[in-house]
Amino acid sequence: MKTQKIRTKLMSLLLAAIMVLSLLPVSAFADTVDNGYTPGTYTGTAQGFGGDVSVSVTLAEQDGSVVISDITAEGAKETPKYWTKAVALLNSIKAANGTDGIDAKCGATKSATGIINATNAALKKASPSMSGSGTESDPYVISSEAGLRYLQAQVAAGNSYKGQYIKLGADIVPINYAMFDMKSQGRLKLEQLALSRIRYYVGGRIAVIDVTQSLIDSIEGIDSEDVGALSAIPRQIEGVDIGICIKEKTPGFYKVSLRSSENADVSAIAQQFGGGGHARAAGCAFETTLEDAEKKIVWACAKALGNQI
Repeated sequence: MKTQKIRTKLMSLLLAAIMVLSLLPVSAFADTVDNGYTPGTYTGTAQGFGGDVSVSVTLAEQDGSVVISDITAEGAKETPKYWTKAVALLNSIKAANGTDGIDAKCGATKSATGIINATNAALKKASPSMSGSGTESDPYVISSEAGLRYLQAQVAAGNSYKGQYIKLGADIVPINYAMFDMKSQGRLKLEQLALSRIRYYVGGRIAVIDVTQSLIDSIEGIDSEDVGALSAIPRQIEGVDIGICIKEKTPGFYKVSLRSSENADVSAIAQQFGGGGHARAAGCAFETTLEDAEKKIVWACAKALGNQI
């Protein structure tokens, strides 16, 4: 019911705001991936030397950070001998975790520039930020699913955006379907099994789920985006102030994702264990057992809520 209220509030906000449906141009600015980006596979297109160049970028969580785990490019109309030089940039983009500092001057400048711009276009779809300042002349612009998720999280955290302007850089129908309605069978099974292991603390104010590697391996048809989406589930439960998702990355190493209401700053909690983030979403990691990791993070969360376990 609470999720439905948030969804209804968000849609009412969007309908009340100024919405101009126009696709934004490809950004020519460099982009660097950080933990604010949403894991998944994204594609972008830009002009190369002979025609359009397309790039597919896969973002995944690795050792507590969101990184470019795979990147490929296609340029059917590019000159082969120059295209070979241009695609060599993909390794550099992956190593740099973005296009910042990548030089297109490689003996195939136009093709390389196309790859860089197409990569930026792909990464833009994964970025949760909204451009603009919220005024009538410079409204906030949402042009991706990740951007809409960011707005949803902000509204859920108490930011009403009253008196501010928002426009959409893409059609709301497919974005809304992708966000709220479409789930694979594998993802539904993953959520079901994760919820069957939920634990509550401090009278239901803290909720914890864990995802082991054996659980992930037992389900076909899921990817890093499906696993990453579990982080938000515990906090969606009514009465929960801090939601905790503990994911096994390798034997003895666990990534902890924290989500909170306005009653707790989970960034401060994560910093106690060498992690970080922002007040409503943060993360850290533990090299220990699952039981010990849960004990430590729950104790810190309970203390932040003014309770002791």
